[in-house]
Amino acid sequence: MRRIREESVLADSFLFTWGDGNDGKLGHQSEESLFVPYNVTILQRMRIKSCALGRKHSLFLSAEGTVFACGNGQYGQLGTGAVLDFRSTPVHVQGLQRVKQLSAGDYHSVALLEGGALYAWGSGSWGKLGLATDNNVTAPRVIAALT
Repeated sequence: MRRIREESVLADSFLFTWGDGNDGKLGHQSEESLFVPYNVTILQRMRIKSCALGRKHSLFLSAEGTVFACGNGQYGQLGTGAVLDFRSTPVHVQGLQRVKQLSAGDYHSVALLEGGALYAWGSGSWGKLGLATDNNVTAPRVIAALT
C-alpha cells in the first residue's frame, strides 16, 4: 500500500474569507463585503494553517511559519514598517520566521515563534505591546522582557 504524505495532500490549499470587507481586510483586492466565502487567490499556492483577525486587519500564518497581513495599518498593525499603510491583498511581514502562533487585537498584532520569542507591533497605547513604550510600532519587535 502506498503511503500519501501530508504535504502532498496540502500542496494546493485554499483560504476563504467573507464578511465585512471594509479596509481591505478580506484580502480580495477590494473593500467589498462578501456574503459568501471567496478564495483569497493571492495565497492560493500557500499552505495557510491559521488566521488572526483584528478590527481592521487580518493576519495569515503559513505552514512554513511566515506571516502575511492585509487591511488598514493605521497604527502599524500590518507590520510593513509604515504607518497609515493600507493593503487590500496580503503582503509578507518581514522579520519573522518560524512563527508558531498569531494574535490580532483591535489595532495591534503579536506573533509567537517556535523558539519561544514573542514579537509585537501596531498600536502601543497604554503599553499593550509590552515594549516599555506607548508609541506605535510599525514592524515586529521582540518583547525583550519575556526573553
